[in-house]
Amino acid sequence: MLVIPGSLIRVIADFGILRRVWPTSMRTGILFTVGAARHSYPPHERRLLLYEFQPYRKVLKRLVDLTSIDPHVDTSGKPFFVERLGTFIPAWSADYYVYGGTYFKIFHSENLVEFKSVYVDPTGTYGNHFFADVKGDVICIGVGRGWKGRQGKISYTPLNSYLLCSEDGGEHWFKVYELKYPSALYDGIIVDDIILFTAREKSSVFVSFNKGNNFTEIRLSSNARNVLYTKVGKKEIIIVSSDDSFYYSTDFMKFKRIKFGTKGLALRYPTLYLGKIFFTGVGTRSWLLAYDPKLGELYGSI
Repeated sequence: MLVIPGSLIRVIADFGILRRVWPTSMRTGILFTVGAARHSYPPHERRLLLYEFQPYRKVLKRLVDLTSIDPHVDTSGKPFFVERLGTFIPAWSADYYVYGGTYFKIFHSENLVEFKSVYVDPTGTYGNHFFADVKGDVICIGVGRGWKGRQGKISYTPLNSYLLCSEDGGEHWFKVYELKYPSALYDGIIVDDIILFTAREKSSVFVSFNKGNNFTEIRLSSNARNVLYTKVGKKEIIIVSSDDSFYYSTDFMKFKRIKFGTKGLALRYPTLYLGKIFFTGVGTRSWLLAYDPKLGELYGSI
């Protein structure tokens, strides 16, 4: 375990450059995948690996090589853990980013020993974030299809996308909504009968008040990324992160924009802690930013 001089940061493990590392928490520690971020690695180094880190025991353990189970996949999105259901991992090929290689799979494991495929789309790719209701009865993820790029140039944008959901613990999956537009369906939330998800490049939020039977599109003026749902007293607040700004709503329909004094940042992963909203900002800089609603206009809405 490496300690960086002059800081409180400890490097638990070093996996080299151009890797995608995605963590999630569970009862015994941190579960995370390590995959190839680009196609440039030699074939034998392009592996999708799953690790567990137990902080109290200071134990780092490699659990499985998912590429050995399916050679089509070597990178992933964020693992998703539900106590009574186990772990779900969305996986695809790093060839997607430069060559448009497509293949999408969801792995599921109840015990972190045996892993099975519960969904495959040979034309799909780029499914980053699972989201679910409080009980985990409904689980959804946005899946891209095709590739909107040119050979030799990096592109993250699929030709179209669809919302994929399960209502039986991940055993069976069905398409809830299809977006025929070059955009990733990036993130979402489920609150009772409400399903809300973001369409990143389309700069839109889609919301359903009847469990996905129909959706209403709400256009924003910049990219729509991650979603945070929280309650302050009896007031519901929905936060959607964007580029150098975020949007908020108290009714799932009308969104107001708050701009940051930054330039060239993709804001992601809004997190509420001690009354402040934290964002990661990546682009011209790599920052962790904090927004205090008491000092801004959002406070008036709550």
